[in-house]
Amino acid sequence: MAVTQARVFMANQRAEACARLRSLGLDQRAIAKQLKISQATVCRVLARETARLQANTQASESHRAWQVARNDAVAVMAATEFSAMPSGSRNARLLSVMLDAHEVRAAGAA
Repeated sequence: MAVTQARVFMANQRAEACARLRSLGLDQRAIAKQLKISQATVCRVLARETARLQANTQASESHRAWQVARNDAVAVMAATEFSAMPSGSRNARLLSVMLDAHEVRAAGAA
């Protein structure tokens, strides 16, 4: 039964891929003739590439989410470390950060 479901799923994917080709104004027959492959192969390859691109998109979205979480964690750690400093050290650190930012802006403007 699982094999039948997989075949139906792939057939639907191929049909969607062929419909997508038609909606773009492309003719799978002409593509198949030019590449010397069957029309089904054109649709199968398009369906496989679409699935691959979707998987890559999902992977990059989760990587982006991971980066945001990591940056948040770093910011929390820095804030915790900063708040634990004595006030004199805190003021010196703030001044250092402001000077660094000013130097970066000045270098960018030059």
